[in-house]
Amino acid sequence: MASAGFNLPTSAVNNASAGTSAWTNPTFALTANGQGAQSDTRVGRISNYLQLTGFGFAIPANATIDGVIARIRRAQTLGGVSQTNDYAIQLIVAGSISGNNKATGTNWPLSSAYADADYGGASDKWGLALTPAIVNASNFGLSIMAQGGASTIGQALVDVAWLQVFYSEPTAAIKMHSYRQRRV
Repeated sequence: MASAGFNLPTSAVNNASAGTSAWTNPTFALTANGQGAQSDTRVGRISNYLQLTGFGFAIPANATIDGVIARIRRAQTLGGVSQTNDYAIQLIVAGSISGNNKATGTNWPLSSAYADADYGGASDKWGLALTPAIVNASNFGLSIMAQGGASTIGQALVDVAWLQVFYSEPTAAIKMHSYRQRRV
């Protein structure tokens, strides 16, 4: 099994189709800069989708996608009794939010201690039939939503996110067998 990544996105936007709180400065999530895209998660608010795309994969066309890992560097300002946590972590396929929600409900650390969290795995396709064409497309990516607790008094922060794609290529024996079949 081979892998490509962890790749950074090249595009970040707020998608207001769900949630109650916009992500301000979404492009701050394109690089690890300590600033972070921000969404107001006070008093149980749910963020809009932070959509990150353009990860620039170049997986060989004959490969089989085995899994995807998303790594998100996230935090929250202030905190309160109950904290900001994951609400929805999903892939974006052909520009649409797709697949299994990998949110764990884990509380995010305070902004003075940004921390990385991984979602998915080397053999986790997020409930999708992923292909090289899908993951290589500029509209493939990651969607993030956060939710504050009932007494949260701060904001959700996403400093940066990466994707890693795991894939398998046909073995030489399989390639030779296919070649022999074509020649007959």
